Amino acid sequence: MLKQSIGIGMLFIAGHAYSSNIIVTTTSDTKADDQQCSLREAIEYINLGMPEEGYLGCGGKNASSVILLEKKAVYQIDTQIKITENLEIKTTYDSSLNDKTAPGLNNATIQMRGNERIFHIEDSKDRFLKVSLKELTLQGCGEERCRQQQGGLIYNNEHLILDYVKLSKGLANQGGAIYNPAQVTGEKIPAGFIEIKNSLLEANQAQEGGVIYTQFPRFVITTSVFKGNKTTSTTSANLYSATSLAEEEIKAFPSMGNMIVSSTFTANEGYVMNVLDDIGVNNISLIGNSRGVYLNAPLGKAYIANSVILGNPHPVSVSTAANCVQAGSDATRLQNNLVGAGCGAGDSNYPNTVWTANSVLAGNLLEGACQTLSQDKTALFCPYQVPENSFLGFMRPRVLLSYTA
Repeated sequence: MLKQSIGIGMLFIAGHAYSSNIIVTTTSDTKADDQQCSLREAIEYINLGMPEEGYLGCGGKNASSVILLEKKAVYQIDTQIKITENLEIKTTYDSSLNDKTAPGLNNATIQMRGNERIFHIEDSKDRFLKVSLKELTLQGCGEERCRQQQGGLIYNNEHLILDYVKLSKGLANQGGAIYNPAQVTGEKIPAGFIEIKNSLLEANQAQEGGVIYTQFPRFVITTSVFKGNKTTSTTSANLYSATSLAEEEIKAFPSMGNMIVSSTFTANEGYVMNVLDDIGVNNISLIGNSRGVYLNAPLGKAYIANSVILGNPHPVSVSTAANCVQAGSDATRLQNNLVGAGCGAGDSNYPNTVWTANSVLAGNLLEGACQTLSQDKTALFCPYQVPENSFLGFMRPRVLLSYTA
């Protein structure tokens, strides 16, 4: 059992396979010269430039900027930790053992015990950092006392990469999980960028940007799930870009600088996302949210393609459908989608299929086991369900005996 110091198995793995990486040896949020290496001390060691003599029990000669945490351990922190250097934090475990080793199932958890966000990622120097979090869970306190003005879990103005990460219980006025100011800090230095893949963003909340608030579109999101998040402002969205890029910064259609691909959005309150110029959306399932997408791309350099936008709000009501809402000047291209009321016919060359029936989810459930065809003959999709030994779930299409829109 790991409470204060690292488990024997972790030391074995680290000693044999990761000798140059920084091993966090305590779950406590300590800062003392006690030969134990806490997460805070490990990050501060890297921020200091990784001196050869080490720092408060962390690192030493030939150390790398990779920090290792033990699988399923909980690291509680009392105040935010600043990151000002390139680094990677990840969970490590022996995949040769017979444990469940699918990525995401063994995540170490970094949990806020105090009243602040977890990470502030920003460097004042004229350079662009890369900060990678892999197979981790970041968990806010989930209480009003932890509400931040910006970024409930992470404030990021660098290149942030999340892979098999769960972000949950973040609370803020802007950016329940992540706030990205997208400010250029020096000549030819890019603005903050968010790259999310294979990740779960759940139970985060904000007035604006229930999950992510970015000042300008600066993200790529692939194979991820946004579930059970909440945005309270009716003019914002859970994945929210506050301002359009300048026209000269927007790529020529169909090239896109910002993408949302192969991801699922369900059980979220408020608009799921706003789509501005230079945002491309492909192969997503957006089902069972209180509102769908807000389209505001007047230059026509944005698209949604090969996607499902249905059942928003849930339960389905054609009279109150909010699948797609367009700004007056919007020219977003909708191509080859399965959509509910409000999204329109789409591109004449690659038209949408418009589903006008109320039966979308089997059993009218957002999550759980899927009913058989004898129990529900008309619903198009199964509720959200996570398969055994998997980190992420999905909403499986059902093969019906007949289809009536």
